[in-house]
Amino acid sequence: MVTFKKRDKCFVTDPNDMIVQCLTESYTHVVPTGHKTLKDDISKTPLVIRGMTERKSIRICEKQKRDYYYIDTGYMGNLHKRKDYHRVVKNNVQNMKPRYDLPDDRFRDIPQSMSSIRFRGWRRMNGPILVVTPSAKPCNFYNIDRDTWVDETLAEIKKYTDREIIVRDKGLRRERVGEFSVPMQLVNEQIHCVVTYNSIAATEAISTGVPAVALAPGAADELCTKTIAEIESPYYPEEEKVLQWQNWLAYCNYTTTELRNNRALDIIEEYGLC
Repeated sequence: MVTFKKRDKCFVTDPNDMIVQCLTESYTHVVPTGHKTLKDDISKTPLVIRGMTERKSIRICEKQKRDYYYIDTGYMGNLHKRKDYHRVVKNNVQNMKPRYDLPDDRFRDIPQSMSSIRFRGWRRMNGPILVVTPSAKPCNFYNIDRDTWVDETLAEIKKYTDREIIVRDKGLRRERVGEFSVPMQLVNEQIHCVVTYNSIAATEAISTGVPAVALAPGAADELCTKTIAEIESPYYPEEEKVLQWQNWLAYCNYTTTELRNNRALDIIEEYGLC
């Protein structure tokens, strides 16, 4: 049996969360806490949290300069009913500093990655604009109103294009995978460009060969168009840059086994991922 060197101690706000439990198997001591208790703690014990509903604890960690490990849906490999991949981000909710020097080994390890999600060039289609709306969790986290965001975004798009606009809400998971996934819709409806807030839809769009406008920080930020005003002439990064970006995303993308066996945290530390 292979054994792994465990880290010393961490805090958790939800000790019953099964995915949090996976990652905290990397620690010898796991101590439940809450944002009210955390704000008075003067140690440097890191916090492990999952989901944007933990915004109060995140703000406290940032104020205290305490490390935290944020878990959420992985960037790729989840376009089927079961969610197999998770992202673990140190001191942020999305990875924001791409590396363009990592190999493609982890990308190739994702099932069907080379046939289904590998970037194959820009499609440059001439169809509608797809607006992917933020769900309740990011709206609460970033303190925005979903309906206001949609109204203002649609009005802004109409200033710069007369293309048809399709609005896509997040919906239930079964409505977002397989034939109902964002990549399938992009191809089927010949989407010219995606506009979103901070959704993984921007990552999926670029991987599919469709440019994206992302209006909040996210893992695809460096490859996205920055303003709706450029929606008719969006940014098309060089193909090699997109491939290297996908390789980096795969290094930020982990199975539950990698959460449990310390590999996820080891990769984050070894490659300085954030």
